[in-house]
Amino acid sequence: MANPIQVELFPEPCIGNVVETIEPPECRGRVRFRATQWPARFYYLDCPLTVKPGSAVVVVGMEGITLLVIPDGYLSDAQLRNLPPSQRTWQDIRSA
Repeated sequence: MANPIQVELFPEPCIGNVVETIEPPECRGRVRFRATQWPARFYYLDCPLTVKPGSAVVVVGMEGITLLVIPDGYLSDAQLRNLPPSQRTWQDIRSA
Protein backbone atom coordinates (compact mmCIF):
# COMPACT_ATOMS: atom_id res chain seq x y z
CA MET A 1 0.00 0.00 0.00
CA ALA A 2 1.36 3.44 -0.96
CA ASN A 3 2.12 5.96 1.75
CA PRO A 4 0.07 9.17 1.60
CA ILE A 5 2.03 12.30 0.66
CA GLN A 6 2.89 14.22 3.80
CA VAL A 7 2.49 17.97 4.16
CA GLU A 8 5.60 19.64 5.58
CA LEU A 9 5.15 23.18 6.87
CA PHE A 10 8.32 25.31 6.88
CA PRO A 11 9.49 26.79 10.20
CA GLU A 12 9.47 30.25 8.58
CA PRO A 13 7.40 31.39 5.57
CA CYS A 14 9.43 32.46 2.51
CA ILE A 15 8.64 34.50 -0.58
CA GLY A 16 8.34 33.02 -4.07
CA ASN A 17 7.31 34.52 -7.41
CA VAL A 18 4.53 33.15 -9.60
CA VAL A 19 5.62 32.09 -13.11
CA GLU A 20 2.38 30.31 -14.11
CA THR A 21 -1.00 31.69 -13.00
CA ILE A 22 -2.54 30.07 -9.93
CA GLU A 23 -6.33 30.31 -9.98
CA PRO A 24 -9.52 28.44 -9.10
CA PRO A 25 -10.79 25.86 -9.57
CA GLU A 26 -7.52 23.87 -9.76
CA CYS A 27 -5.57 26.37 -7.62
CA ARG A 28 -2.33 25.08 -9.17
CA GLY A 29 0.50 26.76 -11.09
CA ARG A 30 4.25 27.23 -10.92
CA VAL A 31 6.42 29.34 -8.62
CA ARG A 32 10.08 30.37 -8.72
CA PHE A 33 11.54 29.68 -5.31
CA ARG A 34 15.23 29.57 -4.36
CA ALA A 35 16.32 29.92 -8.02
CA THR A 36 14.20 26.95 -9.22
CA GLN A 37 10.71 26.64 -10.67
CA TRP A 38 8.39 24.36 -8.70
CA PRO A 39 4.84 23.11 -9.13
CA ALA A 40 2.71 24.97 -6.62
CA ARG A 41 -0.80 25.07 -5.26
CA PHE A 42 -2.67 27.21 -2.80
CA TYR A 43 -2.39 25.96 0.79
CA TYR A 44 -6.14 26.53 1.06
CA LEU A 45 -7.69 24.65 -1.86
CA ASP A 46 -10.83 26.80 -1.72
CA CYS A 47 -8.89 30.09 -2.09
CA PRO A 48 -10.96 32.22 -4.50
CA LEU A 49 -8.09 34.44 -5.64
CA THR A 50 -6.10 34.48 -8.88
CA VAL A 51 -2.36 35.15 -8.68
CA LYS A 52 -0.69 36.09 -11.96
CA PRO A 53 2.94 35.74 -13.12
CA GLY A 54 5.26 38.24 -11.47
CA SER A 55 3.19 38.32 -8.27
CA ALA A 56 4.67 37.36 -4.93
CA VAL A 57 3.34 34.46 -2.88
CA VAL A 58 4.24 33.24 0.58
CA VAL A 59 5.65 29.72 0.47
CA VAL A 60 4.54 27.98 3.67
CA GLY A 61 5.47 24.36 3.01
CA MET A 62 5.54 21.41 0.64
CA GLU A 63 3.38 18.45 -0.24
CA GLY A 64 5.68 16.01 -2.01
CA ILE A 65 7.45 18.23 -4.58
CA THR A 66 4.59 20.76 -4.73
CA LEU A 67 5.01 24.07 -2.92
CA LEU A 68 2.13 25.21 -0.73
CA VAL A 69 1.55 28.93 -1.16
CA ILE A 70 -0.66 31.75 0.07
CA PRO A 71 -1.13 35.01 -1.85
CA ASP A 72 1.26 37.61 -0.39
CA GLY A 73 -0.38 40.10 1.95
CA TYR A 74 -3.58 38.14 2.65
CA LEU A 75 -2.60 36.76 6.04
CA SER A 76 -0.87 38.53 8.92
CA ASP A 77 2.57 37.42 10.09
CA ALA A 78 0.93 35.92 13.20
CA GLN A 79 -1.51 33.89 11.06
CA LEU A 80 1.34 32.66 8.87
CA ARG A 81 3.38 31.55 11.90
CA ASN A 82 0.40 29.67 13.34
CA LEU A 83 -0.92 27.77 10.33
CA PRO A 84 -2.71 24.61 11.39
CA PRO A 85 -0.93 21.37 10.50
CA SER A 86 -4.11 20.19 8.81
CA GLN A 87 -5.50 22.53 6.21
CA ARG A 88 -8.59 24.51 7.10
CA THR A 89 -10.61 26.37 4.53
CA TRP A 90 -9.87 29.85 3.21
CA GLN A 91 -13.20 31.02 4.61
CA ASP A 92 -12.27 29.78 8.10
CA ILE A 93 -8.98 31.64 8.18
CA ARG A 94 -10.31 34.86 6.63
CA SER A 95 -13.09 35.06 9.23
CA ALA A 96 -10.76 34.35 12.20
